[in-house]
Amino acid sequence: MPFVVILSRVAGIVAGAGTGGYCGWRLIAADEFKDNTLQFKILYVYIIIFCLCIILTELTVMPQLVLKHVRFFSTSSGRGLFYIFIGTLLFKHWLGVGIGLVMVLLGVLHLLAPHICGQSLVEPLIATENPVYIP
Repeated sequence: MPFVVILSRVAGIVAGAGTGGYCGWRLIAADEFKDNTLQFKILYVYIIIFCLCIILTELTVMPQLVLKHVRFFSTSSGRGLFYIFIGTLLFKHWLGVGIGLVMVLLGVLHLLAPHICGQSLVEPLIATENPVYIP
């Protein structure tokens, strides 16, 4: 596995854990902030779930489940767009903007890596003869 792929996986795990931790902190300490509404609590719960998915995907814990249900994680552009989506959801508080920018930057790197490096930052999760059809 190339060094760039390992580095991107570690960055994805750290960014996912940081984002999930930030949202968990905002969820627990919501009384101290102005976003103590049900809307923001639901948003933070979703982001935490998304971050758990990011971490499990980067660790390749359940590759068959990932390929079957969330196929966009198996491509570099799919992961990149997902990282950008999660990053933009955090643009509310100054700390959230910082963490969100890290996620957006990681997403942009995933999108541009095949064009700049000539290789995807996403290693194939499993080797299949027919990568399109998964029962």
